[in-house]
Amino acid sequence: MSKVAGKRLVYFPNIPFILYRGLNLPPNFAAFRVPLNVNKFDVRDYLLHVYNLKVLSVKTNIYQGKLYRDEYGRVRREQATKRAIVEMEEPFLYPKLPEDLREWQAGDTLPDGTSAQTLSRYPKVLEKPDMKSVNEELNKLKDAGFSTSQQKISRLLKSIH
Repeated sequence: MSKVAGKRLVYFPNIPFILYRGLNLPPNFAAFRVPLNVNKFDVRDYLLHVYNLKVLSVKTNIYQGKLYRDEYGRVRREQATKRAIVEMEEPFLYPKLPEDLREWQAGDTLPDGTSAQTLSRYPKVLEKPDMKSVNEELNKLKDAGFSTSQQKISRLLKSIH
């Protein structure tokens, strides 16, 4: 009986396969983080049909999540993760890491000309406040608003009693 690779066709993949480095693997091996419901045959078919990559073997491991206590003191476990180590016919070399990351730091311009600071969800948080103006505004509020709000509260209390 012969093995036939690639019986399950993958048309529009919606399965996240995360290629990661950090393991000391030979050049013809690659490691992926895959969903828990993906099996070895799915990994092989996915790589064959999406990337046209011939796979010789697939090894999968499931790693338990760490234990921790939540805010109520109950013991919980993080979600488990699954790793697939794939042996390929052709060697795979990871791209080199960029040496200079200053282009992508906050406040600097990105390669398309926009600023990383403008892409922030809360851009004003990155700016340092002028403490003199903040203290002046607080003093104005204390002088003007405190007496009126205190008077309103005392009127409300008198009307209730």
